[in-house]
Amino acid sequence: MTAVINPENFVKPVRGMPEIAVACYSKETFDRMIGEMDTEIIAISSNANGEAQIYKTDYKNTKMALFMIDVGAPGSARQMLRSPLFGEKIWCSFSMRRIIWTQRSGMCAA
Repeated sequence: MTAVINPENFVKPVRGMPEIAVACYSKETFDRMIGEMDTEIIAISSNANGEAQIYKTDYKNTKMALFMIDVGAPGSARQMLRSPLFGEKIWCSFSMRRIIWTQRSGMCAA
């Protein structure tokens, strides 16, 4: 069943998107990761709050995407629904204290 407005009407797959994506709530941590890793911008995601870059990196021989996730349920839910449409299959979101692994088939929190 589809709604009147669906994310897939506006979000298209990103060429070169790794299967694994890491979403970060902390700008300080995200900026540190981007500064310490060899990254390249592969897409820009935009919404009413502005734009966010999606980066690609190779960490310990594993290609992954990195991006900031909005704090708060509405923003996080929006990004959780849009993310698989970019092309990744597994993603991990984390803040300072908690890591949440998310797969399209289910979710578990640690």
